[in-house]
Amino acid sequence: MQLVFIVSQPRSGSTLLQRLLSNTSVVSTTPESWLLLPFLGFLKSGLNTCAYNSELALSAVHEFISNGIGKPSFRDKLAHFIEDVYQDSSSVGSKYFIDKTPRYYEVVDLIYEFFPTSKIILLKRSPIEVVSSMRSTWNIKNPFDLYPYRRDLLEAPLLIEEFKLSTEGSGRVHTQTYESLLENPIKVIGEIYAWLGLKEDLVNVDIVQHTSVFGKFGDPYSKEKDILNSKPLRQYRWEEETKHWRNFYRGYAHYLNSKTGLEYDLFGLELGKTKTFDDYLDFCELEIPDSKGFLSKNFFRSFWLKAKYQYRKGQNS
Repeated sequence: MQLVFIVSQPRSGSTLLQRLLSNTSVVSTTPESWLLLPFLGFLKSGLNTCAYNSELALSAVHEFISNGIGKPSFRDKLAHFIEDVYQDSSSVGSKYFIDKTPRYYEVVDLIYEFFPTSKIILLKRSPIEVVSSMRSTWNIKNPFDLYPYRRDLLEAPLLIEEFKLSTEGSGRVHTQTYESLLENPIKVIGEIYAWLGLKEDLVNVDIVQHTSVFGKFGDPYSKEKDILNSKPLRQYRWEEETKHWRNFYRGYAHYLNSKTGLEYDLFGLELGKTKTFDDYLDFCELEIPDSKGFLSKNFFRSFWLKAKYQYRKGQNS
């Protein structure tokens, strides 16, 4: 069984890519599994928040492995168990299994290590359009409502690009863009099939009846028949955006350019630091209790915004 992983930012078209790639009997898949996040995520510091002290647990697990079977044996046994789970989740006769979970960007380096024969597809989309898609899909009204997705916006592009650069020439990682997928799906899927060793004549972009990828998680709009004809943000009138959001986009693009060394374009507009995006960055550095904590997120946010306003008012007086 050939394992294939799709890694991306959320709202980058990964469900569409998954549907197109698995639209043949030799490729199995399931709705987003998130399977490897708990099984591999516990090996990385800072990823787990739980009732017990996860950092102490991580230290104890590493000591247990070092004093016992050793890391190579532990890795092989855990990988074998997970591979068996994938095998039992596959359709009879299939030769490939696709696990599409965007937030695998958190553990993609471990996936690469634990499954040395696997193939990994990095799907990229303009982060500006990712934000736009988040807003329309999850009813985001202002930038501070993007707080729960802060790692998706601030860390994912950096981690994905870093992984891409570190694995160049390996033959195991294929990078594709959502924009190219929409523009020419037959060409893009054909290229990926060739890379996987599949016959290109298996490409089938008629995905209306292909519903095996639908579950609780994933793109709620991927069921639409005209999903391949959807328009990116840049085809809408930029003037319709409020000044607040335009400043957020300008600051976000500038932030990513400075962090990744890439050149994200924003309709040719001049990029730079903006107060709107800097406020969002400040907000993301705060530790906000969950809904069961003493302070709710909304109360905490209101308190923080009021304090920020009073501070600026004092600075300008």
